[in-house]
Amino acid sequence: MKLNPDVDFVELLESDVLTKKFLAKAVIELGAKALINMVNEKLINPHFTVRFENDDPVSFLNDDEYSYLNLYSNILVVNKPSQKWVQDALKMEIEKIVDLDEIEETESRYKFLFSTGVIPYANTIDEIIWGINDEIGPMISKGLAILEIEDYQVQFSINKSY
Repeated sequence: MKLNPDVDFVELLESDVLTKKFLAKAVIELGAKALINMVNEKLINPHFTVRFENDDPVSFLNDDEYSYLNLYSNILVVNKPSQKWVQDALKMEIEKIVDLDEIEETESRYKFLFSTGVIPYANTIDEIIWGINDEIGPMISKGLAILEIEDYQVQFSINKSY
């Protein structure tokens, strides 16, 4: 479907027409950057963002337009506590919240590469927003609140299901 120049673009974004389309079609119509910006604006938690795992989402999605997509590989970044025992406790507690794949460490931050036990689909814009706002996001937010972590960033990645 080509965008009709007579159609109000903002109205189209707010309608169900685009948000229920397969993501590959929505990327073609909107562009990857605009789609990601639109999704990020609809996320409830300002610490959350979404991105495509692949740097070229158009070809990534179009090589198999109807592949199942999900939010599997994700990143959590938190400030690194100064005390060693707090660092160890933080790592253990994060492992209770998510399934850790890897931890990257700098002098000031931890970068946790993770997946979750619940892996929501990301085949449409609506599924991505629901998966983050209603499924994965609250679980992560609550876990981090229990740890009294307020300064963090979670980046959810749209991946293909294999």
